[in-house]
This record gives sequence, C-alpha cells and structure tokens, in this order.
Amino acid sequence: MTTTAEPDLMPPAAPAATSAPADRLVFFIGGFDPKGPGYYHRLMRDEAAQRASNGWGPLQVGPRGRAGAHAAAWDLSFGSNGGHGSLTQLRFLRWDDIVRRHWARGRWRWLADYAQTYGSGVRHRIFRWYRQHAFGVWVLAMLPAAVGALTLAAGFGLSMALVWTTGWPRWLGPLLAALPTLWAWRTLEQRLETEWLLRLYCFTHDQARGRLPELEARLDEFAATLRSAAQNSNAREVLLVGYSTGSFLAASVLARALKQADGSAASASRYALLTLGHCTPLLALFPQAQTFRSELRSLTDNSQLTWIDFSAPADMATFGRVDPWMGPAAGCKQRRSPRWHAAMDAARYRRLRLDRREMHLQYLRAPVAAKQHADADTYDFFSLVAGPLTLKERFCSAAAGAMP
Repeated sequence: MTTTAEPDLMPPAAPAATSAPADRLVFFIGGFDPKGPGYYHRLMRDEAAQRASNGWGPLQVGPRGRAGAHAAAWDLSFGSNGGHGSLTQLRFLRWDDIVRRHWARGRWRWLADYAQTYGSGVRHRIFRWYRQHAFGVWVLAMLPAAVGALTLAAGFGLSMALVWTTGWPRWLGPLLAALPTLWAWRTLEQRLETEWLLRLYCFTHDQARGRLPELEARLDEFAATLRSAAQNSNAREVLLVGYSTGSFLAASVLARALKQADGSAASASRYALLTLGHCTPLLALFPQAQTFRSELRSLTDNSQLTWIDFSAPADMATFGRVDPWMGPAAGCKQRRSPRWHAAMDAARYRRLRLDRREMHLQYLRAPVAAKQHADADTYDFFSLVAGPLTLKERFCSAAAGAMP
C-alpha cells in the first residue's frame, strides 16, 4: 500500500465529544498505516452519508477533536430527525506516528526486509501454516518474493540471450542486466504495492521480539485510557474495535486493561471486543511472541467477555477461516463472515475481489445493498459500533438470532 501521511489539521481546542451522556463508548485501533484520524473521520462521515442514501436511516458523524496526546474523538448519533436513538462517543487511538517512523526505508533497507521476512517465515514454518490455514494470506505473503524472482529471471535471461545472439563475452551479460533489472524490480514492487507487506511483516516480527518499546508503552497507555473510561462512564458498553493488524493490538490493550483492573472474569462484563479483518496469527505464530499469546489466552478463557469477529474468507489480507483467539474459547466468542457476495451483484463483487486494498477496506464501508433489499444478515459497520444494541445483546443474548 503506497501512501503518505497527511498533515493533522485537527483543531487543538475542538471539543472531543458532546457533553451528553453516551450510550456506548467505542475505542478504535486501526492497522499498520501512516494515515491518521483525519482519514478515518472523513471515511466514516462519507460512508454515513452513503448509508443514509441507501435507505438505512440517518447517522450523524460529529466534528473531530483531540482527546489527549494520542487520541482523537467524535460522536456518532444513531437515530432520526436530528435526534438519536443512541449516542456513541468514539475515540480513535493513535499509533500512526509510530508507523510513520517505521514506514520509510533506506535505499538498501528493503534487502534486509526480504532477508528478515522470508528467513523467519521459512525458519519458523510460518508460511507453511499460512498455506494450510489461510491460502490467500500465503499467496499475498509470497507476492513480493515472486515479483522479485520473476523480474530477476526475466532481466538476466534477456541479457544472456542478447549476449549469446550477438557473440559478446558471456561475463558481459550480468553487467548489462544488473541496473535495468534492479530498476524494473523496484518499479514493479511499487506499482503493485507489495513493499508494505515487507514493512508490516518486519515490524510485527520486531514486536514479537520485544524490539518496539515505543509501541509497548503506547499499548499500556491505551489500556489505562480504556480502564479509566470504563470506570468513569455509565455507558452501557465499552467497545474496543480492532481493524486489520489493529486486531491484535486491540486484544493486547484489552488484556492489559483487565489486568490493570483486577483480572477477574466479572470485570470484563462491560467490555466487548470487535475485530474486523483480523490478523492475529501474523503475530501469534512467532515463537518469541509469548507475551501476546499469554494475553490472548487471558481473553479466550474469560467467560464474561464478548468477542465478535468479522473477517471475509475472500479477503487475502486477513485470516477469514481462522478464529482470532486461535483455540477453544469460553463465553460468547463468534467468528462471522460479512457475506459481501450476498449483498452486491456478481459483477461488483468480482471487481471487489480484484482490488485487494478495497476489499480490506470494505469492513468500514456502508452496506452496498439498499435497505429494502437487505436481509437480516447484511453486514453494517455502523450498526455494530453505533446502533442501539450492544454487541452482547446483538449476538449473545437468548433472543439473539440473525443480525438485526
């Protein structure tokens, strides 16, 4: 994913949220992306408008303001006629500054990224696990290596063919091929947007090995923020949303928040975890990630915690057929598919599958289908995070059935 960070134009004195008491508190953690809260605020505002035009009812996205050094905030008012059936205060927990520090690479750093990514993946048999359990993820993981191998083979093959047909000395072939082939390789990698995979994989490997102290400090800060909000609010639900690689960060944050409280199962009853396009195995499979696996177990064993995951099997950037808790789980923990293929016509779905970046972003978009043509299982991001029902009421109560 080739992208650049945008300046943060968030007004320093803007109110973080309305003074009205919130029905739900939502904390959102995005993935490995240098985009900040401005991008996601505009995305939610635009998608809320699209949702209303499709007949799903009014949803108002309030102005964006700061909520501390590493958070932004805005309201989501779910209702009609300027009122709201429910009010959600959303806080966007920021780590995009950390991503930006690890995004840029030196001229030759990408070679080290290749060595680290494929060396660790092969040595720890991670790629074998991908191929067995998440074939699409395996294909995407192999893409940078395939692009490099094919480009090198084509470049040096053509140069040697030229040498043979012209009668030039054979040693001249590699010299002629070196710079053009390297240029073609780098250009193709950038156009296919595969380099971000290497950055992400190396970043996650460093996280597993405990080499990102700034990230660990930020997760502890997020956990304290989450716990404080739960203690000082009468909101019916404190929902933590982890999108993409933010899914395993969200799991760590919630595990730490519960540990900071008292660690009991009962302390989790007000919390809920929603993961979208989860990437849990990306971190959990590294042998050095013992701390994260311990945090994951503390959540899966907690019978009072509600954890709902939506990950599409067709999304090559996520593990749609793997439980994000990666093992037996107590209480209400469900893995579901957003079933986008059922909500849009076949031609549009084919186009979506061909655009892996858009496919991965679909979790945050408004429903494609008009309300009058939707069924009970139609995926709606805004209803999940800002609707009148908590996640436990929607999926875990005795009356819960198909998605309302």
